[in-house]
Amino acid sequence: MTCQKALAKPMNQHMGLLPQTRTTPSPPFFVTGLDFAGFIQVRQGYTRKPVIIKAYVCVFICFSTKAIHFELCADLTTTEFMEALRRFCGRRGLPQHIFGQRHTFSRGKE
Repeated sequence: MTCQKALAKPMNQHMGLLPQTRTTPSPPFFVTGLDFAGFIQVRQGYTRKPVIIKAYVCVFICFSTKAIHFELCADLTTTEFMEALRRFCGRRGLPQHIFGQRHTFSRGKE
């Protein structure tokens, strides 16, 4: 009997076509994806009986490194999102493109 492991032929892996934003080297969070998760229940205050409120998590995903960044939002209003985006940009820097679920936002050439 011949050994099937010794006579095995190597397999070639077929790679999918990735967008250019995922394959070009760039700083972390230069091209960012955005989504919301939740709701989650959060305790507000440090008292004996704290108030439980609903909160949402804004998830930022780096397209080149697959790193993630979470920001907590009290509700789903525009002002809460803008505050979460402001905190994200303060920590990670201003992204060139932000891809949402249905929308794409780009920063103009400077």
